[in-house]
Amino acid sequence: MKLLLASPPIHGHILSILGVAEGLASRGHDICVLAGQKYRGRVEAAGARFLPLPAAVDFDDADLDAFLPGRADKRGIAALRHDLIGIFMSVVPAQYRALRSALATESFDAVITELVFGGTLPYLLTTPRHRRPPVYGISSVRSRSIASTPLRSGWPCRRGPARWDRCGIGRSTPSSTASPSGPWSPR
Repeated sequence: MKLLLASPPIHGHILSILGVAEGLASRGHDICVLAGQKYRGRVEAAGARFLPLPAAVDFDDADLDAFLPGRADKRGIAALRHDLIGIFMSVVPAQYRALRSALATESFDAVITELVFGGTLPYLLTTPRHRRPPVYGISSVRSRSIASTPLRSGWPCRRGPARWDRCGIGRSTPSSTASPSGPWSPR
């Protein structure tokens, strides 16, 4: 099976794609990964072929000030807004063109993208289902408990409508949310 995987050039997000790429490549699948140049070596070490993101959206996640002009001057919510727009929204058109170009150049049996690879949405909205391979999304966001704050944001805990503390204080947290007895199971 020939698969195209895509991720933004952000360490925490590409890790999921690299794990999937390595697992599929080790099973004999032909894997191509659309990602940032910084991760080329890791993509190839996973047994996949590397496709670079366009330079305009290929940034070093360890030096966001270089990619996002004016970032150093922002504080608080203004800084968060600036970063979210710059890292996840403004890159969508170029990610879309890169994804579309990769799919026009080669035939793939399926596409797997990390959920914040924004170029996926316009591709899905503009390409009829019968003219594209199946597209799947994976997420790098993990939490051991539904009682965690959103994305480990550090936001203050508060009591929810069910009168339990969202941060899990005073509650035992199972080691896995996937187990039938975990917090997602009916009680």
